[in-house]
This record gives sequence, C-alpha cells and structure tokens, in this order.
Amino acid sequence: MILPWWLHGDFYLGIRATRSVCVPPAGLLGIRNRLRYHVHMGKIETTKQELIEVTARLREIERERDTLRDRAKPLVVKLLKSNLPPKEVADLSPFSDAWVRAIARANGVPPAARGTRKKKEEGA
Repeated sequence: MILPWWLHGDFYLGIRATRSVCVPPAGLLGIRNRLRYHVHMGKIETTKQELIEVTARLREIERERDTLRDRAKPLVVKLLKSNLPPKEVADLSPFSDAWVRAIARANGVPPAARGTRKKKEEGA
C-alpha cells in the first residue's frame, strides 16, 4: 500500500528528508512520527522517573551502610583490644585487613606480634 506523503513522517513538503538532515516543525510531522514521538517521550519520562526513584533508594542504602560501618568500628576496636588477631577480625568484619589495621592505629591498639598466624598445613 502506498501512502500519501503527509502520512509519511520522513517527508517534508513532498521532499524526502532524513531525520538527521531536516526535521520539520511538529505541526508538519506525519501522523506516524507524531505518534512515535509521543510514545517515545512517554517512555523517556517514565524511565527518568524510575531512575530518580532508584537513585533515591541507593542513596538511602548508602546512608544505612555508612551508619552500620560506624557502628562496627568500636566493635572491631574492642575485639582487637581483647587480643584477637587482626586477620580474624577482618574476616568477621565488613573491613579489609588494611582498614582493620588503620582503625587499630587510630584507636591506639598496638600492632599484632609478627608470626602469630597459624601456617596452613601442606597437603590440605
């Protein structure tokens, strides 16, 4: 079926024009392009709103995470002061070995003695 030029969105006053070269004013857009643009913009608005909601939730989760990490720091210090090895404390906590050592230094916990870790058995 051949449609007249005004029903084709790619035609502007009977002259073929691609979207990248010539975009007619909204009043002269073909019905297909007007519908496509309307649906497309609706999807964009929906997607933007969805992104705003997801971003807000992520920021809320980050605040909760920071709060929990702040609550974990004194517990890490308490375990380190009770002579639990830093490696074991790091395995139990949300912090890496380096962070556990930095927390210990910041709170005046003396460094662990060298060679206190158990060596892995060979063949295991």
